[in-house]
Amino acid sequence: MFNQKPGPTGGRNKELVGLVTGTALVALATLVLRLVGFEHYLYNVSLVFILIVLVIAVQFGLWPAIAVPVMGFVCLDYFYPAF
Repeated sequence: MFNQKPGPTGGRNKELVGLVTGTALVALATLVLRLVGFEHYLYNVSLVFILIVLVIAVQFGLWPAIAVPVMGFVCLDYFYPAF
């Protein structure tokens, strides 16, 4: 029961779900942090993104864990420019 391998598309579906979930979490975190006003606390914003990456990596595997930090970096760079 515990050693069952996923079907031919089982791994890809999990990765796709992880990618969509990670994208949604990064977008939600960016929206909430912008509304709260964390523009001057970039280290806190980056820690929130790191926590999202950690959750995605543990739950969904390597490829979503590689894609989500890239999205987090793009959001961090676009929505929180350096002063």
